[in-house]
Amino acid sequence: MWIWLRQASASAAGKYGFPFLGSIFTGALFLESWEYLRSAPWPVMGLIITLSLLSLVFLVFVLNSWAKGATHPNYEPRYLARYKWPIWRTSWRFSNFLGGSCGSGRPVLTHWFQAEVRANWGRDIFPTAAYIQSRNSGERLPILVDVQRNGQVETYIELGSCEKMPSGKWLRVMAKIARSGNSEDALTREALISRFDGFNLVLEYRGGQFIRRFSRKEMLAVIDGFWDACNPPADDYVGPSLIKKAS
Repeated sequence: MWIWLRQASASAAGKYGFPFLGSIFTGALFLESWEYLRSAPWPVMGLIITLSLLSLVFLVFVLNSWAKGATHPNYEPRYLARYKWPIWRTSWRFSNFLGGSCGSGRPVLTHWFQAEVRANWGRDIFPTAAYIQSRNSGERLPILVDVQRNGQVETYIELGSCEKMPSGKWLRVMAKIARSGNSEDALTREALISRFDGFNLVLEYRGGQFIRRFSRKEMLAVIDGFWDACNPPADDYVGPSLIKKAS
């Protein structure tokens, strides 16, 4: 009996004692910090409050960006959502970074690489080169973008030759994996991996560069997710049928 009581007491202390003591310590720390803030000069208090509000806004933004990630773990990898955060010089949206086509029972065909990019920090970016490069063959495909000049939209302009990327504006970019851009040149799963066994996305600009390495595993995850979306599992359930007795 006494042995059981000692064991139960030790278990309760471990389960509830440390959290209780931790709560007391946290409360004391909060009260001490509050007393310090009350006696602090107004400039210091204003700075602390401003930093706290900025930290809260940033936390909400990060959580919101993460929550807006893809619902399908392969078709739109959720972990790529962090590249949208404005803590780097450029932000990127990589949802469905391989664009293609498929149909029920037909293989997935990859036509292009696609993404969206934005210049951050209130300053324009002046690109010098932009491309994806195969990691096994070294083949380079230029990153293309639609630009507006003199009131007209020009399509498929190389991003590296553009004068600038305006700050705060999302640009939809792509690279043609199907050489002619036609569906006849689109690549099957096997042909894509043979030609691009992983690839690097490179954006070079005045004062810096951005590089993102996409692995074979990531590419296959997108393709397989696309296949799953086009070919949902069949409903194997057969409901009970009504049988009418012969009179």
